[in-house]
Amino acid sequence: MKKTLILALVVSFVLSVAGTAFAFPVDFSGDFKYEFRQNSDFGKAKYQENRFYTELKFSGKIDDSTSFFSRFGGQVKDNQSKPGNGDYATTSGFTMDQFGVKAKAGDWNFAIGRQGTQLGQGGIFYAGNDVDPLTYFDGVVATTKMGDFNVSVIGGKAVSSNLLVQTTNLMGIYPDQSWVGVDFKVPVDKVTVGFAYAKSSVYPNALVLGTVPLKDAKYWDLNFATKIGNSFDFSGEYVKSDASTANAAFTFAGTYTFDPDNNFTVAYNNVQGNSTDPVNSNIGTLYYPNGSAFSLPGTSFGYKGFTYAYHHQITKAMGFNAYYLTLQPLLGTTAGHTNDELGLNVKWSF
Repeated sequence: MKKTLILALVVSFVLSVAGTAFAFPVDFSGDFKYEFRQNSDFGKAKYQENRFYTELKFSGKIDDSTSFFSRFGGQVKDNQSKPGNGDYATTSGFTMDQFGVKAKAGDWNFAIGRQGTQLGQGGIFYAGNDVDPLTYFDGVVATTKMGDFNVSVIGGKAVSSNLLVQTTNLMGIYPDQSWVGVDFKVPVDKVTVGFAYAKSSVYPNALVLGTVPLKDAKYWDLNFATKIGNSFDFSGEYVKSDASTANAAFTFAGTYTFDPDNNFTVAYNNVQGNSTDPVNSNIGTLYYPNGSAFSLPGTSFGYKGFTYAYHHQITKAMGFNAYYLTLQPLLGTTAGHTNDELGLNVKWSF
């Protein structure tokens, strides 16, 4: 932790000096989060872990059409298991995981560099957004407005990064991939409707049995989001791949807002094993839940089930979150058995 603080101060100092030298201001923000997790895989002994996250963001305006961005982030994870369920060591990892420039040219806005991005609602493509993400995204994101349509275009490489991917020897199972994609969103009355398409250079080597292309995996996405009354938000997403089997996924989520400081969400996911990329999707079988319960080396089982989440805003800068996942594999020897996960966290932003 001391080394992390020292490095953060050094980064802050260097950027501040750079901002002074080049006569542009440097904006600084970030957050700290503590999270407790408890997981039970299919009736086995439960294990627990404590995680400490931090992210420090630096950005600044270079001229009227150009700015820069960067983020230093990481986590310390302390795993604690019950007897007979294995021993897990404390791990940590911190790095400058986002950096690049943003520029405006005509009606287009460009972000170039290592960054977080997504298509659709994240089911078709999601990379580089989280602290200590499963993958970094190195590339270009271009956005514009065409009539009533908001348009996003991406191109780049999703690079394996997370300690989970590295320490469990999944680098070969989930190879680095080149991605291109486009996203359209348009308001229709009170509903925002979206369509997205993405293509990756290779298929992950963790798929259920069936004939799938060895390269140029293709994904399609339909999504919507709407507000019902003043207190209820409802959204959904459908993702389909060009694999011949187990190639569809859908998710629905509803959030009820009690007051400005409290809301409750219920979500349902049904994700077949070949429908999404296991890593580069926020409903992928490795990404969701927080681990590899539904995607192991050589096999992607798919899953279905509910997620329940509660948020309370304690102060303007501090929030509390609780979530509970109850999910089941669609295939494999554990099909029909439940994977339960409980998470509690407190996040302070500045």
